[in-house]
Amino acid sequence: MTAYANRVALDRLLGQIDRNVLTLAGHVANGVDVVTQALLEGDVVTCDDIILHDDDIDLLALTTEDLCLEALVTQQPVASDLRAVV
Repeated sequence: MTAYANRVALDRLLGQIDRNVLTLAGHVANGVDVVTQALLEGDVVTCDDIILHDDDIDLLALTTEDLCLEALVTQQPVASDLRAVV
């Protein structure tokens, strides 16, 4: 693989990691608001729905972790790219 191809592959991985982290942050921020309201109101149905949705968040977190490991192993990032992955 050429240096350019390596850079493109790393940029692709970093972009996907960024998107996943932003998606995770959005889901968690929304979930905190919803679960707080549900707990205050004693809304068991909403709490159960949040628990079911938690599996989606867990899966996205694991997928993101796998992308980080892929970037570390296959691309050996340095400097700012390494900090972004770690």
